[in-house]
Amino acid sequence: MKRPILQGARDWVSRMAGKGAALWRRFDAYPLLQFLFLALLINLTVEVLSRHSLLGALGYLFTSPLYFLFSTLIILATLSFSLLFRKRTFFLCFVCLVWLGLGIANCIILTFRTIPLGASDFALLSSVFSVFSAYLNPVQMVLIVMMFLAAFAFLILLWRVSHRRAVRYPSALLTVCLLCAAVYGTTSALQSTPASSSAYLNISAAYENFGFVYCFSNSVVDRGIQEPEDYSREAVDQVLSTIAPQEEESEEEELPNVIFVQLESFFDVNRLKGVTFSENPLPTLTALREEYAHGLLEVPFLGSGTANTEFEVLTGMSLDYFGSCEYPYMTILQDVACETIATNLSQMGLDTHAIHNNTATFYQRDTVYGALGLRTFTTLEYMNNVEYTPLGWAKDSALVTPIVDALDSGPQRDFVFTVSVQPHGKYPTTPPADGADSPIIAEGCETPEAKTAMEYYVAQLRETDAFVAELIEVLSQREEDTVVVFYGDHLPELNVRTEDLSVGSCYQTEYVIWSNFPLPAEERDLSTYQLSAYVLDLIGVHTGVINQLHQHYDYPPESPEHDDAYQSALRLLSYDMLYGERYFCSGGTPYVITPVQLGVKAITVTGTEESVDGLLVHGENFTPFSRVVLGDHRSECTFLSPQCILMSWDQVPDEENLLLSVCQLSKSGTEVLSTSNTISFSYDPQFWT
Repeated sequence: MKRPILQGARDWVSRMAGKGAALWRRFDAYPLLQFLFLALLINLTVEVLSRHSLLGALGYLFTSPLYFLFSTLIILATLSFSLLFRKRTFFLCFVCLVWLGLGIANCIILTFRTIPLGASDFALLSSVFSVFSAYLNPVQMVLIVMMFLAAFAFLILLWRVSHRRAVRYPSALLTVCLLCAAVYGTTSALQSTPASSSAYLNISAAYENFGFVYCFSNSVVDRGIQEPEDYSREAVDQVLSTIAPQEEESEEEELPNVIFVQLESFFDVNRLKGVTFSENPLPTLTALREEYAHGLLEVPFLGSGTANTEFEVLTGMSLDYFGSCEYPYMTILQDVACETIATNLSQMGLDTHAIHNNTATFYQRDTVYGALGLRTFTTLEYMNNVEYTPLGWAKDSALVTPIVDALDSGPQRDFVFTVSVQPHGKYPTTPPADGADSPIIAEGCETPEAKTAMEYYVAQLRETDAFVAELIEVLSQREEDTVVVFYGDHLPELNVRTEDLSVGSCYQTEYVIWSNFPLPAEERDLSTYQLSAYVLDLIGVHTGVINQLHQHYDYPPESPEHDDAYQSALRLLSYDMLYGERYFCSGGTPYVITPVQLGVKAITVTGTEESVDGLLVHGENFTPFSRVVLGDHRSECTFLSPQCILMSWDQVPDEENLLLSVCQLSKSGTEVLSTSNTISFSYDPQFWT
């Protein structure tokens, strides 16, 4: 009985395949109709992947039909390029796979962050590989690799079997040009509408309202700050004359140390409506707000975008005027330096440092910080005694020693920009395998999975709060005047919406300014691009044109008209500094990109010692990421202490009179970050034979 059923199934599949092939051959005679059908199908599929829901995709189709059709037009235009190739079927399928691959990538990304896929994400690929394990388990990574291999094998097979066609180049070129012109014209028309022009202030909402294809395509071409209509030397001079200090500043006393601590995914969970905790996860923050200046801080993104919060705080520039989904760290700052709080304080005699308990190369901070006026950069690879969370992120307690080392690095006062990482997601949704109870119990979460994720998050948040307390305790015992700004970079990836909060929006974290000397203790809500100017104002620093602009207009501006002038001037100066003629400094180059010294303490080699276990290398400031370089050979080592690492004898080349040094490897183990001094090495063969 089974055989006839199976045979009938095979016959039905064969008939359907034959009908499908016949229909496809009919489509071949009308390529534009064929392309339109594929474009509609791909667009709907990508939206299903983006929204994780067929109903959500259909809802988008019926509520935003204009943008759905325009997204289809974009896909149609890309498919039309296959008309220019003799192996049309191959190139047609290749373009289809690219769009489907982008949809799948966006679907995966949206499972562990709230910001959809943008073109800038591809510039981060080299950095992201090192943290894949925090988001994907081994099975998921294997499946992704298998998908890539399957797609690659399919394309190879298709190239071999696809037949060549005659190409009518005049009509093909005309079709491609007309479709591209239609895309360009429609884009210009849509971007001029009020709804579209303001949409990218909320990236997630823009993708939700306008669709993945339109928004992703926009992120490919939308880069930097568009030139303001009134951009000219006269316009810049007018702004500069308006914001220039009206009085000569009196001689100031020595400035304090200035420390900014950007806390990963940090916000006051007590703002959550309907969720209670067995104890306050943030006792330190709660106490600080009672005594020191504080307020809500509006950040550019929700759930991710750490580097862009950094950018706004350091530069005082607003990301509202940059391209959609753009990371300036990966674009303009690769080639151009600009004014920052670090450059302003450096001009006042402070040394400048950055500290981050994650890998140096993430977001290319190891080079970008040189464009932001930071002289040294101490990263995870230059730290010792680091503890890790169950997800593999370094705990924030490791930051205290590097901050103190930066303050002790010279006789001058210091600016220290610190970025933490401990409460980073993706948060687990299943209880720990060992059955251990969470140190803080959360009640009121919608699901058991949400409760598990929340309890993991607040447990890490509590330890970050303890780090804040420890740092304040250490700094309180120092004699130098010091001001520390603590603030969150964005809300965590816990699906928190504005309606879930009793105070503020889901784009607002908190900040508090601690000092060991008297400062005004007011409550004031700010945007991240205003924070550094506000702090400099408190300590009497009024240098730098962007800084003066913010301080002139106050925070926030007193009226809508005042705010319009403020934002217009900020955009004008930001464009002039990064993309324009630099009229603000008469066309000169006041800011230059300088090499960043990795590690505030130099790693040095002082000598070697032969032992039965191997070659002992002595020196200073070694870490678990230190490796011995002997001649042209880099060896694996055993970290014994900051003064000693061990290289086994089987790693020693059988050569004499070699040069020996110690290098620091990146967390991924693929890049050499820095290399120590070099000494001569010659082993005694009689010792180990």
